[in-house]
Amino acid sequence: MVVREKGRWETKGLDCWPQFKEFLKGRYEAVATAHDQGLLTVLGTQEGGIQEALGGGDHNFGGEPYGATCAYMGLSVEFMEAAEAKGFARDTCAYCRINLGAMYLDKYAFGGTFPKVDFGMRKHTCDTHAKWSLLHSEYLKVPYLVIDGAPGNEFDSEQSLKNKAEYHIAQQLDAIEEIEKLTGREFNDEIYIQSVYNNYRCRNLWAQVCILNQNIPAPLDQKSMYTLFEVAFHNSVRKGAVELMETLRDEVEDRVKNKIAAVATERFRIGYVSQPPYYALRIFRYLEKYGAVAIGSRYCFGIGEGTTMVQDGKEVPIPTLEEQGIVLKTREDAVRAAVNQTHLAEEIRGGDFRYCGHRTRESLLRLIREWHCDAAIMHFNRGCQGWGIGEPQLRLALLENDIPTLTFEGNVADSREWDDARSLARLDAFFESQGLEKLED
Repeated sequence: MVVREKGRWETKGLDCWPQFKEFLKGRYEAVATAHDQGLLTVLGTQEGGIQEALGGGDHNFGGEPYGATCAYMGLSVEFMEAAEAKGFARDTCAYCRINLGAMYLDKYAFGGTFPKVDFGMRKHTCDTHAKWSLLHSEYLKVPYLVIDGAPGNEFDSEQSLKNKAEYHIAQQLDAIEEIEKLTGREFNDEIYIQSVYNNYRCRNLWAQVCILNQNIPAPLDQKSMYTLFEVAFHNSVRKGAVELMETLRDEVEDRVKNKIAAVATERFRIGYVSQPPYYALRIFRYLEKYGAVAIGSRYCFGIGEGTTMVQDGKEVPIPTLEEQGIVLKTREDAVRAAVNQTHLAEEIRGGDFRYCGHRTRESLLRLIREWHCDAAIMHFNRGCQGWGIGEPQLRLALLENDIPTLTFEGNVADSREWDDARSLARLDAFFESQGLEKLED
């Protein structure tokens, strides 16, 4: 570890930041009013493009981004306590408790009552997903569909990964036909095909942005990236998403060219592990007091989620469909491309990006190396079992590779499990152990 000399880089806020804030705000406003306008609202899904292809625009009410937003807004405890009053345990997924509690209280974080929805739909990739959205659908008395995500793992053979992909594709095609019956609307294949092209483009652009953050000084910081990545992952099929991501990519390229830093005093780079405590994102500003910048994480980079793949030992963007020379002509072509976007990453990487295994450890070490990190900070997150699995083993992998690592305990969305004073004291002690002193109070 080398502490760089004190100094100041030129810095300024992102010019496109207001556009991102307005774009994301518009999604939640649309969810609140869509049903009353005769448009479709689907609860739980992250399968963007389906609603748009049914003629209702993209109004998917995704549970995870809503849960994170509620935590940031300070509403999560109220909602979780309502769910716990119904018998849900404190160790249940934090996002799940927030969404169920908001429904039981009939309260929407952005004002008014809990949004009306037409049906529930889930791609089941973790232990809570299917039951969580089933409970929503039963309580709201709307139809429900679930798709088994069938994520890969590092022990899968090439044939096994292909079988899982084909299984997922078949379920997706069946689900579209079922949705047509439920809604009485015809599925527009051309609109869906375009949404798949757009999803590839958005995630490719986000991968380019993340890789640009390898530069010194880092043009972006972790706290800002938690807002920026929402467009690529949960809003990619909305009108204007591709253009907004292109604007971001171009601006970040300009920041790199002109050495415009996210943190003016950057002299120490942190790789972050796991999800953040969304109610306490101020900790990323606290790092700046020591001239430290968190350059990102596998979570917000979307490693394993259709953004990057490994080529010649390095993270590179997964090519767009146009770059791959793939032309989508039919509904099945589009579904196959959408499923393979994630399975392509799994085939090259060899496993789901959350759970701990050899490939996951290698992915984390590669991030630390390629983004020129001096240390790692790891959140032992009790709010998401998928991310929590194997984190002690990831810590050991970091230490075995002589990477200084700080751990703190908390919960992605439950502020009752956060000790602010203790966490900041641990940060102080860690930076002091690395020979860093505060540049400001």
